[in-house]
Amino acid sequence: MKISKILFILTGFGFILTACSGDEKPTNSTIISKSVEISIRDMNGNDLLDPQNPNAYIEDEIKVFYLVNGVPEEVLWANMDHSRGFNISNRANEYRIAVFLNDNENQPITYIQWNGTDADTLRAEFRRWDNGIEVRKVWFNDVLRWEFSDGDSYFEIMK
Repeated sequence: MKISKILFILTGFGFILTACSGDEKPTNSTIISKSVEISIRDMNGNDLLDPQNPNAYIEDEIKVFYLVNGVPEEVLWANMDHSRGFNISNRANEYRIAVFLNDNENQPITYIQWNGTDADTLRAEFRRWDNGIEVRKVWFNDVLRWEFSDGDSYFEIMK
């Protein structure tokens, strides 16, 4: 009896592993992965998202825009936890900004306006299917910075 239970569990585990591999479309799940995390450092290695850093970007000044039909539109989602399209948190002993990417087109554009004089461009590529969407590649200022096979959707930039 114990051997049959173990075989049943191992068979089920094997099915789970093979069901989500490669570029196959998941069939019984909803996946929504539309964000990328970015850490930002200056040339001396200082964290530019750390609120204790006097040279850090100020969260209240940061804005996210989606390019929609050729026009940048500021992200303002009423009644959402991260209503301005991003979230800054301390993760892995550094501050990171999670930016919720525009997903309205084939390779949609998201702009991050850090302050009144500094802005950057994110372009993303997604995998889509009936019940989900998943970010697969992210370009930062036209340089490919992250691909799905690289693990967590995270990269670091220097300013």
